[in-house]
Amino acid sequence: MLIGVLISCLLLIITIFTDHLSKLLWRDIYDYYYDAHAMLMGRLPYHGLSLEYPPGVIPLILIAAAIGHLVKSYLFGFITLTMISMGLFLWHCHWKFGWKRVLLVALLILPVLQFTFFELDIFMALTLYGAVYFLQKHNYKLSSILLAASTLIKMYPGVCLLGLIWTVPKSERKRYLSIFFGILAIVLLPVAILAPKGLWHALTYQTGRPIEFEATGAAIGYTLRALGHTAHVIVSHHSWAVLYPGSDLISSLSTIAMILAFLLITYLIIRKRLQLKPAALSLIFLLIFILFFKVGSPQYIVLGLFIAPLVMTELKKQYRPQLVIRLLLLGTILWLQFSVFVKLFLADATVMHGSFVIMSILSVIRALLLAEIIFFLVRSLRQNSDAPLKSDRST
Repeated sequence: MLIGVLISCLLLIITIFTDHLSKLLWRDIYDYYYDAHAMLMGRLPYHGLSLEYPPGVIPLILIAAAIGHLVKSYLFGFITLTMISMGLFLWHCHWKFGWKRVLLVALLILPVLQFTFFELDIFMALTLYGAVYFLQKHNYKLSSILLAASTLIKMYPGVCLLGLIWTVPKSERKRYLSIFFGILAIVLLPVAILAPKGLWHALTYQTGRPIEFEATGAAIGYTLRALGHTAHVIVSHHSWAVLYPGSDLISSLSTIAMILAFLLITYLIIRKRLQLKPAALSLIFLLIFILFFKVGSPQYIVLGLFIAPLVMTELKKQYRPQLVIRLLLLGTILWLQFSVFVKLFLADATVMHGSFVIMSILSVIRALLLAEIIFFLVRSLRQNSDAPLKSDRST
């Protein structure tokens, strides 16, 4: 555990001293502080206090408040909590896979460090990692509990269920689903009864947003503006969005494309065209979600990077370096996309025509790289009939 915490501290130091975007991302932590302070003052979540996330975030932001109270700094409390989570993850990777895998994981996380320590997604990533790991170890009950916990923090980790459920033996699937949806019901139903409007707002907050500036659909807006047509970057839902003629239609078509992609992968699984590897299938469904969802936040990839060590155990050795290179490129592109946007659209007083050209190119590269990694994983599973589903210390 100490090893994991020390590496976590090193990554945090690198983040603070090399990343000029960290202070910009602290604004989310200020929101968590406000919500925690309001609850401690007696305001009821979803009733007297509007939250944009499911109830799973409540204990996290309150624990961060308790830690931060010791030194009168909520920021310290939150970062301490994320460091502990990172430390647990790295310690377990070292315990199961050895130093070489830990260093590879740390390398993958480097480009997106600023989205790791200052957002809630690290807690979802840790619980999703646990869910996939225990499923690999055939502990289906604990896997289902952890997947439900991850989904209750933010809803999108639930897409991994679409891949995980097929790797559960038929005799255990009903129990697995019963535990998963049972936990969701136990947590959500009381809130739905007491504050239905507030809970509905939290569950639909992300789906009600316009196309976010990092999303695949934003590439069309940047391209249109670069070609002289109408497109605008606006502030919406505590972030930035790209609006252009037909953006609502593109958003709907993206959702349809995402559903069709989910169905296609499910069809391949049912037809036994793909090997039933829980980590790899989870990553495929997660990347499809990131590719097509209209909110393209870079921190979504943190979940994929956390389960990457488990994916490596499911692939043949020759595929593992290829996966690492692809995920490293993806993390770099996501960092560039966010950094360039901040520099061109927020730091400068005047947005130049070339800014839209650069963002268009980066957005297209992001989309193509996501699609290529999905195809790579599908191809690997189709060709991968004898990969071991066990931990090993080779990379």
